[in-house]
Amino acid sequence: MNYHIDTIPLWDAVKEGAPCPFCAVMANAEAIFADRYLHGAVMEPDVRVQVNAKGFCREHWQLLYAQRKPLPVSLMLHTHLSEKRQGYDKALTGLQRAVDKGVGLMDAGALGKFNKKGGLQGQIAEVAERFGKAQHSCLLCERLETTLERYLNTFCAMFRDESEFARAIADGPGFCLPHAAALLRAAPGHLSGKPLEKLLTAVIDTTRRGLEQQEKDLYDYTQLYDYQNAASQPTPQVRDAVPRAINRLRGGRLNETPPEIPGG
Repeated sequence: MNYHIDTIPLWDAVKEGAPCPFCAVMANAEAIFADRYLHGAVMEPDVRVQVNAKGFCREHWQLLYAQRKPLPVSLMLHTHLSEKRQGYDKALTGLQRAVDKGVGLMDAGALGKFNKKGGLQGQIAEVAERFGKAQHSCLLCERLETTLERYLNTFCAMFRDESEFARAIADGPGFCLPHAAALLRAAPGHLSGKPLEKLLTAVIDTTRRGLEQQEKDLYDYTQLYDYQNAASQPTPQVRDAVPRAINRLRGGRLNETPPEIPGG
């Protein structure tokens, strides 16, 4: 296989023994995307249009704000809020009109009768839907989803075409459960026959092995709090059992130093 921008990060993550290669490459991708929004892209008209329309989820607003770049964050927030506020205000105005019609809000019978006319309940639903969408709309999440799909495609091709890579995966620590699920869903669309069988077996074996070891490490960690073991020195694997278990179950890189954002 020809090495390119996607194969190299995957190989690097595997060679470094990352607990989940996809968590490693996606953390780096997230840092690169965040850097772009905090620097040159913040003044690009097409990017601002996208940010204004979609914004970011709570996690990614926190990520951007944590980089201590207040000007680009405030610029994006201002124009995003300015655009969204018009829609919010329109929906709130409609809700206020429905409330002002004097419906007995505490009277379930009257409320039900009014709702049949498409009044209060419809206005409540519209406002709630607008506010709910704001929580889940995220431009950075969308970019990461597309990037993960690309990495999954590349991973399957590398597993099929590079025996050394396939062996490293089969003998490695496996994947976090969310990325194992993503790989299982993607694999049949990219592989068939023997390569698909080998990949599925690798996912099954590494997941079983990883979960079993994780359970043992967690038990050993809990035993450190037994007074009889007060003098024992835990191995690094046992000492980090809790964050490693969380990372395997939910994905992510809890308790690890996040990659530096270039130019941050």
